[in-house]
Amino acid sequence: MTVSPSTPGRPNTAVARREVRYATLGAILEDAEFLAIHPHQTTGQWSYGRILQHLADGVNASFDGFPYRVNVFVRIVGTLLFKRKVIEQEMTPGFKLPKSAEENLPKNETPVSAALENLKRALARFEKSDPTAAHPVFGKLTRDEWVKLHLNHAALHMSFVKPA
Repeated sequence: MTVSPSTPGRPNTAVARREVRYATLGAILEDAEFLAIHPHQTTGQWSYGRILQHLADGVNASFDGFPYRVNVFVRIVGTLLFKRKVIEQEMTPGFKLPKSAEENLPKNETPVSAALENLKRALARFEKSDPTAAHPVFGKLTRDEWVKLHLNHAALHMSFVKPA
């Protein structure tokens, strides 16, 4: 895992965010556990519990399916223009989810302890078996693509949490 100050001049980056990159799913959990037991602050609009639960929900959705659908136009354009970037490169903040997806996001009142346990279970599940669900935009992904997607997704959201 690499953690360093945010780079000025990038969208939604300021000294308030940290740069995070994870090499393994285990590194996500290490960082999450560290921040859960140490004083921390979030710099965005989400609580730490909400961030952890969102990450757990994302990992579980790679097995159970996503609770929303996107139209065929978004799937085609997303796959052609964004799939490789989202899987291979750092995700940037500011992406607006479809309304149907936003309705399924966790609430800010999610307790950190419960969300952390849910993330632990989700990552353990991922380590034991291959995901079977299709991504709502990118369709069927390989295990390696899912791993990269989860690493990048976690890095994006965890960049809004920093030690106090």
